[in-house]
Amino acid sequence: MATSTDRHQPDPHQPLSLVQTVNARDLHAFLQASKDFSTLIKDRVRKYAFAEGVDYVLEFSPKLGKTSGGRPSIEYHLSLDMAKELAMVERNDKGKEARLYFIECEPKAKAAPVPAELSRMELIQLAKDAEKEKLALQAVVEEQAAKLEGFNRIADGCGALTIRAAAKSQLGMRRSSRC
Repeated sequence: MATSTDRHQPDPHQPLSLVQTVNARDLHAFLQASKDFSTLIKDRVRKYAFAEGVDYVLEFSPKLGKTSGGRPSIEYHLSLDMAKELAMVERNDKGKEARLYFIECEPKAKAAPVPAELSRMELIQLAKDAEKEKLALQAVVEEQAAKLEGFNRIADGCGALTIRAAAKSQLGMRRSSRC
C-alpha cells in the first residue's frame, strides 16, 4: 500500500459518508501484538503515514475509563483499509493468519461480477430472476396465510368445526359460514 499522502487528502467537494470502522483495541487483542496498545498504534500511524480523519478517528472520553495516569482513554476507530493493512504487517502467527485470509479472499473478490461490468441484457436477466423469485415467495406467503387462517379458526374454536370440516377446509374447500 502506498504511503503517499495523496490518498489521505479528502476531497472537499465530496459529501461526507458513513464508514464502517474497526476498534483498534479489538484488532490489537486479536493480533496478540507483543507491544502495548498505545505504543503500537502510535508507531504504526507514524510509520505507515495514516491520516487522522481519513484512515482513523480518535475518541477522547473520560467515560471509556482512565489510564493509570488519570487521563481519559483514547479510542482509535480504524477504517477497514487501515485495519487490513495493520493486520497484514503484524509479524506473528495472527498476522500470518490475516495475510492468508486476505490472500484467499482476493481471487474471490476479483471473480465476483461487478454490476458496472454487466451488460444491459445481464442486468435485465438479473431483474427478471429477482422478480420471479419475489412472485414465487409471494405465492408461498399467500398459501401459508390461507392455511394459517384455517388453523386459527380451529384454534379459536370458532363455531362447531369438526375434524372432517377442518380437513376439508385445509384441502381448499371453503366453509360457507365464517365466524
